[in-house]
Amino acid sequence: MDCVRHQITVAESSDVPEEAPEFSIDLDEVGICNKTVWALLAQGRMPFEADVTVGLDDSYRGIHMSRIEECIADLYTYQVRDIREYASILSESVLEKQAARHVKVKLKGALPWLTETSVSKKTSLDTVSVSVEVVAFRPEDRMTKQITIGLGLNHITACPCTQKYNQFFYQQPCEGLPAATHSQRCNTVLYVRDDQEKIGFEDLKACLLSGQHWVQDLLKRPDEAEIVTQAHRNPQFIEDVIRNVACQVSRLLGAKLDDSSQIVIESLSQESIHSHDVRARLKASLGQIKKSLKNKANQ
Repeated sequence: MDCVRHQITVAESSDVPEEAPEFSIDLDEVGICNKTVWALLAQGRMPFEADVTVGLDDSYRGIHMSRIEECIADLYTYQVRDIREYASILSESVLEKQAARHVKVKLKGALPWLTETSVSKKTSLDTVSVSVEVVAFRPEDRMTKQITIGLGLNHITACPCTQKYNQFFYQQPCEGLPAATHSQRCNTVLYVRDDQEKIGFEDLKACLLSGQHWVQDLLKRPDEAEIVTQAHRNPQFIEDVIRNVACQVSRLLGAKLDDSSQIVIESLSQESIHSHDVRARLKASLGQIKKSLKNKANQ
């Protein structure tokens, strides 16, 4: 291979991405997507799906795509405390190597979660979904970042509407065994904007765990019976789930985050007796959630 000739060609030929475009207009995002990256965490080297995009000025024809891949390769052996740190370092590195207004790094994947079953006390190997979005800016030669982290868990809900109908129809009192109703597996995800990194993924998990009936993969018959019974004793609409998580965010994170922090809660219910599924979403600032709870308390 003629390495010298390649070096001369690189040095003397034009850099096509840095040429002026035929039509000058800023592009919000240009980059790579659906890229598998490997983050070295405490649990080991874990794969995540990544989107890494650049805000391109109107004076450049394109971005240097290979420089993004170089930044990813450089991080392969670097140990980080969590994927937020990985995304933050990657955004800084890409921004330094691109003529860009901003860089956005989005990661999503799954992590192991060891839980103990309620009755048999067995260890269940379960899964949580995690995500992070870091947007790095460089106004006036200083770097600023917007950081959002997310965590999702599976849980079970029992329909309160059908249960109340059956209580009336069969004249069954509320005490003792709950009335029959249909149940479904749900997935609820909590996203929190936290530029100052005052909270972590465990904080999000605590908000989601409080008041929900979380499912586990390893369940003996007594464990199954306990989860089903508890879910039917506290039936929930998916709307109840969203509002309950919002309350827990205010209770558990209200003193750690600014009222301007953006909160997004999304829940998907995989319906058992319908051919459709049900989805609910809340987007609000922490201050708005606090205000709603205060208004409720004053009623």
